[in-house]
Amino acid sequence: MVPERVEEERLLRMIHDLRNPLAVLMTNIEYVLAETALSGEARAALEDSLAAGRRMTRQLESSLDLARLERGDKVLKLAPVDLGGLLNMVADRYRAVARDAKLQIETRVAPGLRANLDLDLVACVLQNIIDNAIRYTRSGGRIRISVGPSNRSRFYEIRVANTGEPIPLAMRASLLDRPPAPKEPQSMCRDLGLYFGRLAIEAHGGRLRFVEEPEFPVVFVLEIPKAT
Repeated sequence: MVPERVEEERLLRMIHDLRNPLAVLMTNIEYVLAETALSGEARAALEDSLAAGRRMTRQLESSLDLARLERGDKVLKLAPVDLGGLLNMVADRYRAVARDAKLQIETRVAPGLRANLDLDLVACVLQNIIDNAIRYTRSGGRIRISVGPSNRSRFYEIRVANTGEPIPLAMRASLLDRPPAPKEPQSMCRDLGLYFGRLAIEAHGGRLRFVEEPEFPVVFVLEIPKAT
């Protein structure tokens, strides 16, 4: 086995081993929040810790899934999913963070729309994109998550739009490609999140792309298959 492959397997084993203790920490925080009377500051501190734990869990899962997607052996757990429920679930996870950043998150989806997808995988893609939207949207801005028809009749489009600064023209051609190794350690979401998202959506037979709209300089479009 080549050295690069050995190193990759070692890292994947380490990531796998980190998930269980992290899950215990998050479960204990959730228990304290639910069962204990806390001051406002103490509750806010634990909520921040829980949010950080969820981000770390998602980064670990993303790293494992990314390796499988690149090898082509990621097995999708496909099932019909209510898109309204999915979008509201993801948006609800960010409302407190968005409120602290003085941002507005809104969802727009007609009732009864269902897609055939791997719920955890697509939720992770959406969360990566929303993480970036919160990071790069200025105070007072908006993030809108919506669903509409696609040009391809068998698909829907999920659009995650924000009022942040436009993406520089020089970055757009390679925006969804695997980035070069960073000179300094950075987060999975920032380095590989969009590349991961592209591979995950392509594994569903869809596409991930970037567009602009009059109200929203930054819009990511996820094309996902309708439930049959």
